[in-house]
Amino acid sequence: MNIINVVRPYAEVLYFIAGVGLLIVASYGLRQLQLLKEDIRTRNVRAAREKAIEAANQYTREFIPTYNQLWLKMRKASLSSYDGPVSDFNFDSLAAPLQEKGLKRCDLNMGSNAFNIMEAIAVYFTSGIADESIGFRIFGRSYCATVGSNYDIISLCHSDKACPHYQNIVQLYRTWSARLSKEELKAARSELDKNISSIAEDRLEHIQPDI
Repeated sequence: MNIINVVRPYAEVLYFIAGVGLLIVASYGLRQLQLLKEDIRTRNVRAAREKAIEAANQYTREFIPTYNQLWLKMRKASLSSYDGPVSDFNFDSLAAPLQEKGLKRCDLNMGSNAFNIMEAIAVYFTSGIADESIGFRIFGRSYCATVGSNYDIISLCHSDKACPHYQNIVQLYRTWSARLSKEELKAARSELDKNISSIAEDRLEHIQPDI
């Protein structure tokens, strides 16, 4: 009993120290876990922003040149951009004259990869791997203007009941266009056609022999 009485105070002190040490270790572990979570979140945010920039670069470097070629092809065929209402992407809901014009424009679109590129870009954002708010700030207005100016073509492809095409284009358009007023959308479409029409067709001169 004497030994127990002698050892007890030291044991209580050691128990107290062990409890404090355990609390410190637990607090440190919790802090490290919080830092790890914050680091993962920061990495995810950074990666999403990088993907948005990557999509914007693809839009500028791949889609725009391809679409410009298609636009020039339309102009040569005297087929102007779609200039009607944009609603539910149902081709059957268009007036007969717009449907007729849309079918002609869609025929000229065959062989062009423009809207396939646009669909691939839209997937970046609809899948959640890219920060769509960053993408919207970079090229959102141009994107919505392009979709609006080609509503007839996209609607015709999207109305396929067996396999609706360009679903990601439509989904992203609905998300981004909701942030723009009707006036902004009209102005963006007008500005888009104006910018494209200002692009001159470059021609390579043939080398003529000096005879």
